Amino acid sequence: MGDQVQSSSRFNVADKATGVLVGLLLLGALYLGVKDAQETTVAKGKAAPAFQIETPSKGKLTLEQFKGQVLMIDFWATWCGPCVEEMPWLVKVAQEYEAKGVRFVAVNQDDPEHAFSAVEEFITQRVPGLKPYLAFGNDDMSVSYGVQFLPTLYVVGKDGHVRASASGSVTEARVRQWLDDALAARAD
Repeated sequence: MGDQVQSSSRFNVADKATGVLVGLLLLGALYLGVKDAQETTVAKGKAAPAFQIETPSKGKLTLEQFKGQVLMIDFWATWCGPCVEEMPWLVKVAQEYEAKGVRFVAVNQDDPEHAFSAVEEFITQRVPGLKPYLAFGNDDMSVSYGVQFLPTLYVVGKDGHVRASASGSVTEARVRQWLDDALAARAD
């Protein structure tokens, strides 16, 4: 019986050590993933990549069309919980800042085969005010903007350079500050 207790005790210590090691490895991988995500977005101060995307109501949109204006670009999807949570206040902020010269493009990232129907349902049931800001993303734009997580938000200044960006959830107060800063900046 004494041998059995000693063997059981060694097994528990080994299990605990393995568990701690696995936990540390997972934390390390998570850190590297977050660090990598931060490095894949277009850096503040860099020129925003050109794009051409489709909208259901305005046809094609390009970055060039927004020259001299502040542009807020949100990459989102109907299946993304944080995206769904943020969209009502993003639309509200877009409506409030429109008269100040801010434009908003909500770039949907749903599966292209089902995007239109999923977005129509989302707009009807959740955020009717989204419709004028809606665009459907494409792989070229997602890659050039380094979109790996949703939501991903960019604020592009009047000069066409990235003023701020975030991968993952962001607060309304922070977005308002970014927009205010972008509006106050010169468009050299």
